[in-house]
Amino acid sequence: WVFAAAAVVAAVASMGAVDGFQRTASQPPQAISRGHRLAAAAPDTEIIQNLETTKDLFDLAQTSSYPREGKPQGVPLVILHMSLMNPAHIKALDMMKRLSDEFPDANWARVCKEFKNGPEVLKDRMVGESELPAFEYIMDNKRVWVELGTEDRDAVGTVEGRVVADLEGYGLRSVIQRTVRDVVLELFDKDGASVPFGWRRDIETNTVLSTKPGGQADLAGVRKGMIFDAVNGAKVEDDDGFEAAMASAKAAAAGQTNSLVTVSFRVTTDLRFEKETFSISSAAALAER
Repeated sequence: WVFAAAAVVAAVASMGAVDGFQRTASQPPQAISRGHRLAAAAPDTEIIQNLETTKDLFDLAQTSSYPREGKPQGVPLVILHMSLMNPAHIKALDMMKRLSDEFPDANWARVCKEFKNGPEVLKDRMVGESELPAFEYIMDNKRVWVELGTEDRDAVGTVEGRVVADLEGYGLRSVIQRTVRDVVLELFDKDGASVPFGWRRDIETNTVLSTKPGGQADLAGVRKGMIFDAVNGAKVEDDDGFEAAMASAKAAAAGQTNSLVTVSFRVTTDLRFEKETFSISSAAALAER
């Protein structure tokens, strides 16, 4: 879908310092400002632009299409159409946040039906409210594809794969490296008593909040922010899964000479800084072992 030329020309001609970035007649903007967002938006959504009108969307699509060094067609623009009041849409927003961190050279935005002109924007983009959340991929000022009704986990995962494939196909590369690290810990001592792991765990996100200095987790290399991935190869998606897998490991090791358990962690490394960085939840519910 090619944007109407007259609408784009009119939008560009009317712009000065609007929508959070500067436009001049002498040169195109080289990057979109990250400052344009609702005042009420959470800090972690800052990189994702809020498009409150169709003009905002046209402006950002036009800006994204300006040539950059090594990118003659500009950069891709990915838009999430969603509802702020629907908790089920948060999975889609979380996915977008993650990808916006991984691919900062692309532009990312959202349209919410609760915005003052949100319903009008959705209508203009031919996205029905019953079809939310929806993802729109724009390249070179053209809609390349749109995925409607991506509410469940499988649909979100499918769209994520499609977005990543298109970004990488255009030559963008993730600045985030995700790896899995296996750590071997002792469950019982020689007398059969439980050996503390020495970590505090966020039971809502299965994330390590801290480790006890000198404890076995600390000595094994477990660090704040690492996310529990598996116990003895059994994937753990939530607290119930972690507890069940750990109980199974303890039952299997009880009375055995070898009372070791392998805990796998997901580790995130920001290649721009060549150091490990983590996104820590501030959930109040904690678990300590």
